[in-house]
Amino acid sequence: MVCVQLFAYEVDTHNSDKMNEIMGRQGADPNEMSQEQYIHLQANLQVRLIQRYALPIIESRAEVLPVFLAPEFFFKWHSGEPYERPAFLNSLEYLASLSSAFPTVLWAPGTVWWKEPYIPQKEGPQEPRDHAIVHNSALVFHNGRLLCSWQKERLSDIDGLRRGPEVWDRWDDHSRRILDDTQSPFFSVIDSHGRQLSCGIEVCLDHRSLQPQRGEHPDFGILRTRYCSQYENGAGVDLHILTAAGMPLQPENIVSRRGGVIVRCDGGSGASSRSECHLVRRGEGSPASALRQWSPQLDPAAVEYWGKDPDNRLAIYAPVRLNE
Repeated sequence: MVCVQLFAYEVDTHNSDKMNEIMGRQGADPNEMSQEQYIHLQANLQVRLIQRYALPIIESRAEVLPVFLAPEFFFKWHSGEPYERPAFLNSLEYLASLSSAFPTVLWAPGTVWWKEPYIPQKEGPQEPRDHAIVHNSALVFHNGRLLCSWQKERLSDIDGLRRGPEVWDRWDDHSRRILDDTQSPFFSVIDSHGRQLSCGIEVCLDHRSLQPQRGEHPDFGILRTRYCSQYENGAGVDLHILTAAGMPLQPENIVSRRGGVIVRCDGGSGASSRSECHLVRRGEGSPASALRQWSPQLDPAAVEYWGKDPDNRLAIYAPVRLNE
């Protein structure tokens, strides 16, 4: 079976301060560049880490699927505001082209916080035309291709949405229908040996179980809820990816199968643990019933760090072999 090796970019993304500091040390002044130029610089921060630290290790481990993961909100404008739609669309093509330079790496570069003009479906006092609709998109690339684009569903305080001039995409019926019809948090990747791994991605608050209202059932994580709905007798995914900015692992919402892997990278302010990589062990019984016990044992992989700043460093985990 294939091994998974996590390379996690541990950087504080809860606001733009750390990113601006990093850019400033490189002589970049965001006030003198376009959004497209700035988002390209952000992308190349990750590319340099992949080229300098990950590729030399990867080249000596042909049986490993390397996963490079960054936290939620890695890509947002230097002021903390969402990027405009043209910058987001440009980033999709640019990031895909960059990923072709390291074709064996499954690259999940965090999320892009972006907005576009909000065009209401009907005129009315509650739907002014000057509003913007805002998205938080988790992206996954492999070998020059965009494998997955998933919009975060649950709005949290850190999303920075100003109630009034901005509208969360899931609040708008038309946008929500489009997302439900076109977006899926599940995807597959084929490694360099032709082996296919099933994957799922989740963003921050989507991973938490929400407190139920009186008389209602608990509202579990988005990936768990969708998996149980789509795969009635499924055993879980091979690889569960969580990108976040302040979300510890919730064991009952881990969708990795028995013998699968879960990885996490977190940009939350002062996070005590910014990244994790675990082999998932589950109870006896059939694979499907073992998943639905929702009480896995997690075996952490060993980790070493490159960089002394806990808010700006690379965590390199030992390979984890997926079990049958």
